[in-house]
Amino acid sequence: MGRTTKTTVYQQIGNVKNKVLLLFGANATYKLEQKYKFEKPEKLPLVADIRRRRWVSDAHFEKVLTMGLADDRPRPVNTYPEQRASNEVLDLSPNWTEGADIYPKPVAEGIMITPKPPELVSGVFKWDIYYRVPLEPSRVRLSYTVTNNTDRTLTIEEWSGMVSILYEDQRHMSFAYLKGGYSPRTLGVKQSTTYTFEVPLPEWVYGYVTVTHACKYYKDGMFAYGGGPIWNFRLGRVILP
Repeated sequence: MGRTTKTTVYQQIGNVKNKVLLLFGANATYKLEQKYKFEKPEKLPLVADIRRRRWVSDAHFEKVLTMGLADDRPRPVNTYPEQRASNEVLDLSPNWTEGADIYPKPVAEGIMITPKPPELVSGVFKWDIYYRVPLEPSRVRLSYTVTNNTDRTLTIEEWSGMVSILYEDQRHMSFAYLKGGYSPRTLGVKQSTTYTFEVPLPEWVYGYVTVTHACKYYKDGMFAYGGGPIWNFRLGRVILP
């Protein structure tokens, strides 16, 4: 507007409406704010209308926003079983603790396995914890180092990998096996090797998440240990309307 003008601005967010009388200065820019509290996922209509005369619109804006709610809770038991995964009810609740560890213990003497913290690299955003971005694939990058502190040559053969979730009662579990891809490796005394891989997280994975990568370890051809890193991390979701 090229000159000072008295106008009425009609605003609407959801079912909340507001009317503001303004004196627009020549070529001025104004920012109007209106608060709206939502407690459930919903499609939120936004409407703004500027009128110098009561029945004539000088400028009009409409948009619909899809508003989701961030949910950091573990997956509810009433969603068990997961049809896209294998399912199991555990006899005992595991001591699920966020972080990286080795399973099973003890590891054979001289075999040092050092996992790094998990890195959620795509399809997520962080707000206190990581949350899945709706309708986008999520991936986690995992890495660990193996050092041969024995006095023998160490051969490592990939065994299995798994991604799983625990439900809110920490007894119901859904899981899927991961595809392997590593050829056997041989480590001389005091040598090290690093495994790094990215795991796609299926849509049903959220809440208490666990990823494992197990190998078989042989000292001069004799079986010494079977196991490897276990990563536990929380992954929230966004509930859409």
